[in-house]
Amino acid sequence: MENLSVPNIDLQNDPLLNTRDGAALEGISIPTFKRRVKAGDIPPPDLVYGQRPYWKRSTILIAREKRIAKCTALNEEIRAAQLANAARARAGRDRVREGRAAAERAAAPPPTEQPLT
Repeated sequence: MENLSVPNIDLQNDPLLNTRDGAALEGISIPTFKRRVKAGDIPPPDLVYGQRPYWKRSTILIAREKRIAKCTALNEEIRAAQLANAARARAGRDRVREGRAAAERAAAPPPTEQPLT
């Protein structure tokens, strides 16, 4: 299986792929490929000849790039939320520590001064 990116697609020689070839290009099984088409993760076929669906290779690769971009954006949102939650937790811990330190200072007896001899 070749590793291609969208900018390297030759639109003049864009081969048609059947279900088996599309699944191989995606690196998944044929039933999984069909499920992803039904779910909309992979676009519908570009051509149906009889009962056989065919996709342009560029169609499948562009869909893959869109899925990757979508997952990347979701991961960045999750990471931002995690960092915000961590910052809130640190701020809460700091407030608790400051409150405890202030309570300890208030409860401690004042220091006594001893005369110098």
